[in-house]
Amino acid sequence: MGALLHMVLDTFLGKINWTWPWGEFGGPLTVVPASQSHWILSFLLHWTFLTEIVICAAALWLYLRRRRHP
Repeated sequence: MGALLHMVLDTFLGKINWTWPWGEFGGPLTVVPASQSHWILSFLLHWTFLTEIVICAAALWLYLRRRRHP
């Protein structure tokens, strides 16, 4: 399940070819424009990074909640 979720999330910025072997589309759905002086800053200020932070925060919250209340 984790591997499939990883591939689904990588579809936005990565090159996941979901139509292989029938198709050749493998481009990202979203492109992070070079809006800052360094590419890392451009990525950190893009909306996709905020989405990843929210997902990680939700996973951490669930982990800590289940650990305290088994």
